[in-house]
Amino acid sequence: MRYDLRFGHVEVGGDEGGKKELLCHFEGKGQDAEGVFTVEGGVCNLANGRLAWGERSRPQPVRYLFSQEDFTLYAECRAELQLDARENDELSLKGWYEANTGRSGELRLKHISEEVQEQRQ
Repeated sequence: MRYDLRFGHVEVGGDEGGKKELLCHFEGKGQDAEGVFTVEGGVCNLANGRLAWGERSRPQPVRYLFSQEDFTLYAECRAELQLDARENDELSLKGWYEANTGRSGELRLKHISEEVQEQRQ
């Protein structure tokens, strides 16, 4: 799985129990075993390390008995940033996804440095 994300400006959100929230928006694209998808509506709360975003596939034609329609896979994702001291302070995301197909499950994403990516190629 690979992501190419663009992060926007940071803004101050509403009070939550007297605390201000620092919100960062993001979007981009990604690719997994099922193909290319768009990352949309991403929000990261910098105060608590929580993220939420949507992933939408390109429309794919689906044939039915008497018709054909385009189907777009969409998944809602939410996760929390984690810092792993055992892995040289590596950042990772751990969370959950729910797709419009009824599938849901745990997600784990780990940042891989450019050096390690180059070594793997």
